[in-house]
Amino acid sequence: MPDIHHPKRGSHGYSPRKRARAETPHIKSWPEGMDKPKIQGFLGYKAGMTHAFIVDYKTGSNKYPDPKQLRLMSLMTFAHFPEVNKIKAGLLFVMHNSFVTEEYERKDIDKSWDKFKGPLERLNNSYETNSWPPNYTPLCRYCPVKTCDFNQG
Repeated sequence: MPDIHHPKRGSHGYSPRKRARAETPHIKSWPEGMDKPKIQGFLGYKAGMTHAFIVDYKTGSNKYPDPKQLRLMSLMTFAHFPEVNKIKAGLLFVMHNSFVTEEYERKDIDKSWDKFKGPLERLNNSYETNSWPPNYTPLCRYCPVKTCDFNQG
C-alpha cells in the first residue's frame, strides 16, 4: 500500500519525462515573416522609462553574494538605453528565499567602470604577453592540468 503522506518524486515540470534526442535544442517554430530567430523583447524596460529593473535569478548559495554581474548588466543597460538614469537590480536566491538589492545611477558610471579596470588590465596584459600565471583556488585539487605548481593530484 502506498504512503500518501509524502511528496511526489522527480521533476514534474517537463513532460514527457524521457531522455532528449540530442543535447542541442531544436527550435520548432518562430514568429511569422522571420527567416531566423531574433530577440523578441527586453525584460523590465518600457519606452520612455527613466528607471529599469534587473533581477538575476540564482539557484546556488547566498552565503557570499557577488553583485559584480549586476553592476556589469547595469553598465550595459546604460550604454544601450541612454534615457535610463537609474537602475534597481537584485540577486534573487530562489532556493534560500533571499533577495540582495543594489541601485545604480547614470552619474556613477565612471566609478562603476573603475571597479572593473584592474581585472581588465590584468586580462589584457596576459593576452598581449601570452602569459597566464596560475592562481591557487580551492578547485585546484580537481584540475586535470598536471604541469601546474598547485596541482595536488
